[in-house]
Amino acid sequence: MLATCPAGSGPAVANAIKSAVGVQPTGVEHKTLSHMDLVMYLAGGSATSSPRSFVAGSDVIGTMNSAAAQSIVAALGKWPPASGRASVIVDTLSGAVGDVDPSGSAFPWRRQSAVAQWYVETPGSGQVAAANKWIGAAHQAVQQFSVGAYVNYLEPNTAPARYFGPNLARLTAIRQRYDPGQLMYSGIVF
Repeated sequence: MLATCPAGSGPAVANAIKSAVGVQPTGVEHKTLSHMDLVMYLAGGSATSSPRSFVAGSDVIGTMNSAAAQSIVAALGKWPPASGRASVIVDTLSGAVGDVDPSGSAFPWRRQSAVAQWYVETPGSGQVAAANKWIGAAHQAVQQFSVGAYVNYLEPNTAPARYFGPNLARLTAIRQRYDPGQLMYSGIVF
């Protein structure tokens, strides 16, 4: 599990996760990175790294509590290790993201606790089906805590409302007014 948090709060966040989950990890590693170093780390390496294929999905967790944390750990545990590498990145929705009113942009999840980002590297096409199956199982595992999804991890056959929640109607109206020909294509039909 990878958790990102404000600089200096890593040990406290790790302890809170351990306490909430109730299971001792096999290892804990803390890193303090600059903003750009974190971006590069999450992108998979340096600017000269070779592109890697992956399958990803997400769940916005309304309230992070012990049961929600345990469901995330349980979901991660369902990945078959023989199928390669999978991870979940838990990003808190704190700090500047909460400075904007939830209705002030297309992103409505500004008062929720976290985004669980399910991620599987798929170097071979045979791993894509296993990755999609696991991400579906992860969604089921956290279903009672999930209020939506993060639009940067588009998933097949997922309704736009899962990404935009109550802001979808306004986003649709804006799109129809300013981009009726849908020149700005995102892969989401709404």
